[in-house]
Amino acid sequence: MAKKRGGAVNPLDDAVFIVTSAQNKVGSQNYNDLCERFVEEQVYGKSGLHPSAIDAWESYVKEGKAQQGDVLNAPAGSLIYWDADDSNYYDGHTSIADGKGGMIGATSQG
Repeated sequence: MAKKRGGAVNPLDDAVFIVTSAQNKVGSQNYNDLCERFVEEQVYGKSGLHPSAIDAWESYVKEGKAQQGDVLNAPAGSLIYWDADDSNYYDGHTSIADGKGGMIGATSQG
């Protein structure tokens, strides 16, 4: 992961709620390969805002809400985005920073 370009968006002040909500969903099969849906539901309480992680990132960049940087030091509750490539079907990938150098997100295994 460290070699890929990443960036972060911090949409809400309630980081504890976001991180706890996301941690409670780890392993859920409802989000297999649906990282953007997972993040949207944990952070905004709904899904369908963006069709993919790369679309979300590009939207946040246009809105001036995104910044590139050290994703391992992103504040808790920040949305973390990675470049689109063949490992994520060119849709990008997103997760939620836990504020301790870790991330919580959906993968092909939940």
